[in-house]
Amino acid sequence: MHLRLRGERIPADLLELLAALTDGAQLRYAEVTHDPRSREVRLPITRFPLLKRRRLLPNIRDRRNPISSVVTVRNVVACDIENSAPADLGHEVQLLFGLQVRDRRVYISSAEEDRGHTCFSVTLQLSGLDIEITDSTA
Repeated sequence: MHLRLRGERIPADLLELLAALTDGAQLRYAEVTHDPRSREVRLPITRFPLLKRRRLLPNIRDRRNPISSVVTVRNVVACDIENSAPADLGHEVQLLFGLQVRDRRVYISSAEEDRGHTCFSVTLQLSGLDIEITDSTA
């Protein structure tokens, strides 16, 4: 799959679909990169195919068929990465609610907590919306 959303105003339904596609994904947080010169942030994830989307209950996913993907966010003018993951957590965290986009802000956070604090989160301020998800072909 290759999905790219860019523009001044992206319909709310598409942003909700983006969140649903990335909700519950495993983020390889040690591989997250921020390049201030190109104004890009790359978030490597392992997502699971969405079998059934539900509003009130958790979505149903096919956990037997993981898909390696990269989420690329462009036009990043500010990047705040908070990592307080304990060493025994490993190198992945599960995304809680997926990629959240509000106005020109993107936010992700881990479902894992340590003493009541989120173990990993990323907050991005953008000059314009340009978000891409690309699945590995291997």
